[in-house]
Amino acid sequence: MRKTSSTNFVNRRFLSYDCPMTVALEMISGRWKMQILYCVHFGENRFSTIKKRIPRISDRMLGLRLGDLIEDGLILKSIQGDDVVYALTAKAQRLIPVLNQITDWYVGK
Repeated sequence: MRKTSSTNFVNRRFLSYDCPMTVALEMISGRWKMQILYCVHFGENRFSTIKKRIPRISDRMLGLRLGDLIEDGLILKSIQGDDVVYALTAKAQRLIPVLNQITDWYVGK
């Protein structure tokens, strides 16, 4: 849970009203978030399979980033039998083509 009385929180609230792009970019920026989103997009939907795909991420960091992405409404967490399974939300599914366009822009296509 984020502290609501900090200067950072107040500034973020202002920026979210003044420039929604700032908030959108914050949701997807940060170490490992893009890699996790793409792992889930391509079917790596369990903690262990995401971890195998991104071997340099620690368990703690993977848990934190998954929590961030869940909190931001980009990933859903569900229980299927004994397994915890992650899936992209509709919001994240709409984001994937945008990210692909940014990638194309970067590589000069």
